[in-house]
Amino acid sequence: MFARLLPPLLTVLASAAQEYGELGGSLSSEMFVRDLLGKSEADVERQRELEATFANFDHDGDGALNRTESWAWYRFLDEDGEDSEVTDQHRAAFLEFDEDHDEKFSKPEVAELLLCMDKVEAMKDAVDMEDEEDEEEEYEDVATAEDGTDAEGDSEDESEEDEDEEGEEEEEDEDAESNDGESTSSDTVLH
Repeated sequence: MFARLLPPLLTVLASAAQEYGELGGSLSSEMFVRDLLGKSEADVERQRELEATFANFDHDGDGALNRTESWAWYRFLDEDGEDSEVTDQHRAAFLEFDEDHDEKFSKPEVAELLLCMDKVEAMKDAVDMEDEEDEEEEYEDVATAEDGTDAEGDSEDESEEDEDEEGEEEEEDEDAESNDGESTSSDTVLH
């Protein structure tokens, strides 16, 4: 049954891939399949990392990372960390992600762990970006204080003059508005 469905399925996929390419899509098979399946680039990268993790650290080939293999993986991920820190992180990961308590990380458990690591990394990146923006604002404030100019490059005296002019214009506008609806004594005499 499957053998009969395979040729038409391949024809449909080839046609869709060609159409995808003609629409301006970059036609790598990985990107086409990713788009076809609705997976994000992060999902594809995480899958690639999962496969690399097991290829490099599942030394006994049983499809799971035992404590020794997973500790080596953790050591690889945090190569600058102290052994005691890596051990603490490794122990915490087993408590959180070894769902079946078999003292091994299965592929789904490692996939969940990688997803969590990505989320933590994204949060760190967001905090770092906020810190950079705050530092830029502080730098601008310090630069303003040091050279006596505001963000528009006006000196403090020019800024004060601009504010004074704006205040005078507002007073003139208010005077004009109040006179529009009132008749003056000269208006009354002329009528």
